[in-house]
Amino acid sequence: MKTVLLTLLLFLISCSSRKHSLVFNYGQIPFTISPKARPLDAISLKEKVASVNGEIIPVQQILDNAPSLNELLAKERDILMGLTYRMTSEKYKDKDVHIKFFSSEPSQGFSKLLKSLGIEENPHIQVEFIPSSDQKKWAQINDTFIKKSDVPLNHLQYWDTKNKQFYEVLRRLKGIIVRRLLFQMAQQEKVGVEDFIQKHIITAPINVTDSDVEELAQKQGIVKEELTKPLKKRLKMILHEERKNHQIEKFIKKALKGPVVLYVKKPANKIILKENWAISSHNPEALVTFTLFNNLTCTPCKKLNKLALQLKSNKDIRVVFRPFFMPQDRSSRMLFEAAQCVNDQNTNLFWKFVKAYTLPDKETSEEEIYKTVKEIHADFDQFKPCFLNRKFKDVVDYHLKYARYIGVTSLPSFFINGEIYFGPVDDQKINDQIAYHIEEAQSRLNFFQRIWRALKKLF
Repeated sequence: MKTVLLTLLLFLISCSSRKHSLVFNYGQIPFTISPKARPLDAISLKEKVASVNGEIIPVQQILDNAPSLNELLAKERDILMGLTYRMTSEKYKDKDVHIKFFSSEPSQGFSKLLKSLGIEENPHIQVEFIPSSDQKKWAQINDTFIKKSDVPLNHLQYWDTKNKQFYEVLRRLKGIIVRRLLFQMAQQEKVGVEDFIQKHIITAPINVTDSDVEELAQKQGIVKEELTKPLKKRLKMILHEERKNHQIEKFIKKALKGPVVLYVKKPANKIILKENWAISSHNPEALVTFTLFNNLTCTPCKKLNKLALQLKSNKDIRVVFRPFFMPQDRSSRMLFEAAQCVNDQNTNLFWKFVKAYTLPDKETSEEEIYKTVKEIHADFDQFKPCFLNRKFKDVVDYHLKYARYIGVTSLPSFFINGEIYFGPVDDQKINDQIAYHIEEAQSRLNFFQRIWRALKKLF
């Protein structure tokens, strides 16, 4: 009994003492986000976007000669217009409404913008654009003024754009910091910047081998037959520059008196997800929900499904599955209507069906579906009429419509506690993110909740 109590006490202490590091690296440069950080578009041009070694970097400096960043800011504004329109359409439905945006019209045209976001035009809504220099004014719906913060941000394109903005800010800041510190140190020694680099940083030749070039080509999807001499030369130069910059950044990191303080908020990248008709694992004690919009046929989809099946066995994780595929993909539609039919019998049969289709060369024919249903020991006599009568066609249609609503356009797409995961399917990175979210959720539990969870784990 004493051993049990001691174990429990140690568990509770470890939970209460966990703290997440506020420092992160971009390249080799360490950053920390200030508690006073705000969204980029809420900071005036003369205000600081970052401070390094006690010196400030104003917003103006990262926006000057920054076409990529300015394009992303314009894209965010355009998407927000579309989401404002959708919010208005949902609220007023078939009533006549007039929206006045205090901004210029999107360059692509408003109709094309709505189409790109998967938003249907409402014939009862009239839209007007009045450019304004007042950043606080956003829109007016009939007689009601609307702030940006009033608009629900449940769309992947919005958060993808915000995410790209944030990392473009970091990229530009890193360049400014490296150039500034190199110039200051070179001035102190009264030499040019390149001479300083050669004397103190790149003290030995940088070697790039043919195998290094071939490896980079493979990563970029360039086949061996396409790897011409001029292309090899260009790739070699890219690798040389990357390695040179890596050494410079390592040197600059040592010259910093501490992390660069950032005054731009990191995007939340979070969407409030509905679970209507979604299939989920039953883990009532789960701290993390892993939601995937996925297929059963593409190679990365199968890889993610394998991982989801592993995660399902963890009591701290609840897996939520939603079908997603391109409208013209008839095989996937057939598979998911079949999957819904086996799920109608038992949710465990659904997960067995998913597992069966993680095999690399599994066929998607009707005969193979029948064979699989029998192999997972589902009731075939119950399954067949359900499948042939397309009992769950409307449910699959609903999932596709909902995916379009929140902006899912690629496979696979997945979320951890509603937070969008950007990037390829990397089991280690996904597991690391999930572990972070579990730890974060545990830190929010009260004393009694921690005791209860600890006792359940012990007994």
